[in-house]
Amino acid sequence: MTKRVSSVKRNILQYSTALVSTAAFAAAFAPGAVMAQDATVSEDDAIVVTGTRIRQPDFEFSNPVASVDAQAIQQSGATNLTDFAQEMPALLNSFDTEESADTGNGGGLQGQNLLDLRNLGTNRTLVLVDGRRHVAGLEGSAAVDINTIPIDMVEQIQILTGGASATYGADAVTGVVNFILRDDFEGFQTRGQYGWTGQGGGGDQFISALWGQNFANGRGNIMVGAEYSKTNALNFWERDIIAPGRAEAIISGQIVQGARYIDTSYGGSFLTDCDGDYAFFFTACNPGWVDDPDTPSTTTGIDFNGDGTPWAEGTYVGGAFMQGGTGSRLEDFNDQLIPDLDRWTMHARGRFDINNAFRIISEFKWAHTETYFVGQPTYDFGQVISTDNPFMPASIRNSALDPANGVVGFGGEPGVYMFRDNFDLGTLDHDVTRDTFRAVLAAEGAITDWLDYGVSYTWGTTVSDQIYRTRNNERWLAGIDVVDNGSGPECRDNTGGETWAAGTCVPVNVFGDGAMSQAAIDWVMVNMYNNETITQNVLTAYLSGTTGGFELPGGPIAYVIGAEYREEESEFDFDDYAQTTSAPEDLFWNGQGADSKGGFNVSEAFAEISLPILRDMPFAEDLTLDAAYRISNYSSIGDTDTWKVGLRYSPTDWLMLRGTMATAVRAPNITELFLPQQITFGNTGATDPCDADNVNDGTPLRVTNCINAFAALGVPYDPNTWQNTTSTTIPGLTGGNPNLQPEEAETITYGFVLEPSFLPGLSIAVDYWDIELTNAVQFLTVGAIAGFCYDFAQPNQYCNLITRTSGGVPQYAIPPGGISDFSSGAVNVASFVTSGYDFSIRYRWDPADLGLDNIGRFMFALNATNLQTWEFQDSALSPADDQQGEPGNPDWQAVFDATWMLGGFTVNYGYNWFSETERLGNVPAGYENWSARSVHDIYVAYDFMERYRIYGGVNNFTEQEPDRASVRAPYPVNEIGRTFYVGARATF
Repeated sequence: MTKRVSSVKRNILQYSTALVSTAAFAAAFAPGAVMAQDATVSEDDAIVVTGTRIRQPDFEFSNPVASVDAQAIQQSGATNLTDFAQEMPALLNSFDTEESADTGNGGGLQGQNLLDLRNLGTNRTLVLVDGRRHVAGLEGSAAVDINTIPIDMVEQIQILTGGASATYGADAVTGVVNFILRDDFEGFQTRGQYGWTGQGGGGDQFISALWGQNFANGRGNIMVGAEYSKTNALNFWERDIIAPGRAEAIISGQIVQGARYIDTSYGGSFLTDCDGDYAFFFTACNPGWVDDPDTPSTTTGIDFNGDGTPWAEGTYVGGAFMQGGTGSRLEDFNDQLIPDLDRWTMHARGRFDINNAFRIISEFKWAHTETYFVGQPTYDFGQVISTDNPFMPASIRNSALDPANGVVGFGGEPGVYMFRDNFDLGTLDHDVTRDTFRAVLAAEGAITDWLDYGVSYTWGTTVSDQIYRTRNNERWLAGIDVVDNGSGPECRDNTGGETWAAGTCVPVNVFGDGAMSQAAIDWVMVNMYNNETITQNVLTAYLSGTTGGFELPGGPIAYVIGAEYREEESEFDFDDYAQTTSAPEDLFWNGQGADSKGGFNVSEAFAEISLPILRDMPFAEDLTLDAAYRISNYSSIGDTDTWKVGLRYSPTDWLMLRGTMATAVRAPNITELFLPQQITFGNTGATDPCDADNVNDGTPLRVTNCINAFAALGVPYDPNTWQNTTSTTIPGLTGGNPNLQPEEAETITYGFVLEPSFLPGLSIAVDYWDIELTNAVQFLTVGAIAGFCYDFAQPNQYCNLITRTSGGVPQYAIPPGGISDFSSGAVNVASFVTSGYDFSIRYRWDPADLGLDNIGRFMFALNATNLQTWEFQDSALSPADDQQGEPGNPDWQAVFDATWMLGGFTVNYGYNWFSETERLGNVPAGYENWSARSVHDIYVAYDFMERYRIYGGVNNFTEQEPDRASVRAPYPVNEIGRTFYVGARATF
C-alpha cells in the first residue's frame, strides 16, 4: 500500500500544479437541471452560488457545484427528498427511511432521513436551506432531517464538494447540500400522487398545495405551501427473498436456507422454537457457579420444547445456527423493512421592499412527522426456572428431578435453564412523533451603488416524543417465578416491587405457544416515554461589495466581510419513571438510558475576496483568484480557523479550468461532548478478533496475543477452531468526552468544464476531489476495541476496555473465553482519506434548429463518479483499511437520463448503476462479489390546457432484486422491487 504523506507542503505542491492545469465544476445531475452559475438567486444580474456570499455579475465559483432542479425531482416519482438524493453518486450512502428501521437505532433515528456526502458520515455533511443553517433533527448532532423540507417547495438542490468551512463554518467537512426554495410565486398550484409496489405492501401517497400573491405593485410577495405524504409500512414476510423459510444466509462459508438458531457454548443445545414450543436445557451445574462465574461448570443436557415434547435437533451448520430442527428461524428476527411514516409540512414566506435600500424577508415552517416501527421480539438465554413452577410440563419436571440426570439447581434446589424467543410476548415497537419549527427574519439592501448589506436571524427547534413498547424486566422475572400454594398459580414473590404494587403480580406461563394470558402480556409489556428537544439560534450579518473606484485589469474586486453568532442546545429526557428506580439498566429490555443535556455557542468572523486579474484578453477570457477565511471561538473547544483559495481560468470562451484548496473543521457535536455514561450494546460474536474466522485478519501479533489471553484465563484455545458463538448483543458502557478536539480536513478540487461552440447545448465537466480528514471523532465499537487490544503490543490501553470470562455467561450465551463486558466512548483517533473523479455530460438538442420540425426536443445527462481512494484508519496504531470497492464504496457509479418532449408530452428514461463490490468475510465460491446495481426508471407526462399535467411512471421496471444471501443487509438494491405511481398537477 502506498504511504500517504499528510502535510501542508504536499498539498501546496499538488495545488500549484493543479492551478496551472485544471480546476473544477460539476454540472447537472438530471435532465432539466442547469449549470450552477445559471440556477441561483438572481437580482439585478448579480447571482449567488452555494459556497460564497459574494454577489457579482456573471460570477462563477471555483468550487465544484452541481445542481438539480424541481423538474428532475418530480420526474423521479419520489415523495421523499432523500430517496431522490440517493440517486446522486455523491449521496449514495445517505440514511433513509428503510435504514432507520432497525431495532438497534433507538427512537432517535426511527423515520429520519439524513444526508451523507462522500460516505464520510451524516455529521460531516452540512445541510442548508437558502444558504442558511437549519435546526438538526437528531438529538446531540447537527444532522438535518430531510423529511422536514417540503419537496414541492424545492426549486433546486445544489451540492458543493470539498470543505466549505471558511464560508459556512463547522460541519462542512465533505461539502454542502443547499436546498433552494421557491420564491416570488404567484398563483395556485396543487399536486397529488399515488404509488404502489408490484409485490404488494409499502407504497406511498402525496398531496401538496402552493399559493402565492404579489402586492403593493410587485414590491411584496407572500407564499404559503402545505404538503402531506404517507409511506406505508413494508414487512419482511411480504418479500419472498427474505420471507421465513425462503431466505438464504452465508454461514461458515456456505449457503444455508432455513437457518435456525442454536447455541452449543455449554456442551448442549440452547435452543428456541419460533412456533412457540420453547426449548429447555438441563445442566448439572456446579452450585457455586452463580457466585463464582469464573469457575468452569461441567454440563450434561436433555432438551425439551416448552410443551414438554422432546427437542428436535437439526444439523449444525456453524456459528450459532443449525439447519432443520425446531429452533427459531434466522429471518424471524428481521425488523420491519419500512416503517409507517406520515409527514405534514407547512411553509410560509414573504418579502417586502420598503425602498431600494431596505428589503424585509421572513419565513416560518412547521413540519410534523409520525413514525410507527415494529421491531424484533425479546428473548432470554439461560434464565433459571424452578421445578416447583406449576406450569412446567411433567416430562420436564420429572427429567429434572431424575437422579440419573444429576441435575442440581442453584442453591441446591432443582431447576432448569430456559432459552426462549418471546414471539408471543409481542414486539419492541417504536412510536415517534416529531415537530420541527423554523423561523427566519432577514433584511438586506444597498448602502451605495457598490456596497450591499445583509442581516438575518434564524431560530429553529425540534421536539421528539418517543414511545417504546418494551418489556419490564422486573415484572417479567417476578411473573415467570410461579408457585401453587393451594389456590392456583401465583407469583412466588407478590409483595411488590419498584414498578408494581403488592398483590398485583400476574403469573406468566412460559411453557408453550400461546400459553401466556393477555393479562400477563399486558402486565409485562409496558411503554417507555422519552423526549428530545433541540434548539438553534443563528445571527448573521455581512457587507458585500466591490471596489467601485479601484479595478484590476479584469474588473473591480468583490468582497464580503461578516460575523456570525450561533447557539446549539440539545436535551434528552429519559423515561421519568425509570429514573426513579435503583437499577434503570435492568428495568427495561432496551437497557439503560440517561438524561443528557448540553450545548455550546460559537462567535465567528469571516471574509471573502474575489480578484479578477484578467478579463477579455487573448488567451485569457477570464482569470480570477478567490479566497475565504473564517475564525471561530467555541465555548466548548476554543478557537479554530479555516481558509480556502481558488482559481478560475478561461483561456477561451468554451473552456474553463478551476481549482481550489481548503481546510475545514468540524467541532465535536453535543452528544460526542456531553453524553453521560450509560448502557450500550455491542455485537461480539461476529467481531471477536480471537474467533477462528477473524484471528488471521489482523496484525501478526493477533494470534499470539489471543493465545496468551486465553491461557491467562485458563480456557482452552485453538486459533483454528475456537468460535465466539454469542448470538446476541452484550451490554457495555459508552459516553461522551468533554476533552475532544475538532476534526480537521484538507480538501483539493480541480477540473475543467468544456462547452464547445461548434456543438451548442453540450457541456462536459470533469472534476477531481480529494478529502483527507484527521483527528476524526469515533465512538469505538466493541469489535474495534478488541481488535486494537490484540493487534498491538501489550499492554495497551484498549485491553483495559474489554473483559473476557472464563466461565461463560448463559444469559447472553457467551462461551468460556468470550467477551463479557466492554467500555467505549468518543475519542479523536480516526482518519479518512477519499478521492475520486466526477464526470458530467449534458446535451440539449432541438432538431428544429436543423429544420427538423415535429420531432420534439431532447435532453441527455450522464453523471458518473470514479472512486480512487476510500481509506479508513480507526486508530493511529492500526493500518489503513482500504474500503474502495466494498459495499457503499463502488469503484464506479453512474446516473443517465434521457428526456424527450413533444407538444404536451414528456417522456423520461433514467438509469442508475454502480459496479460490483466485494463481499466481505468467509463466502462460498461464486459469491465473492455483490452484483452491480442496474435500475431502470420510466416517467411519462402529458400537459394540457396550459395548466394541467397528468403523469405516471414505474421505477425499477426490470425488478432487480437483492442478491441471494443478503437477509440482514439487502444489496445492491432494497427489497421493495418494482414500484408504480400516478399523479396529477394543476396550476392556476
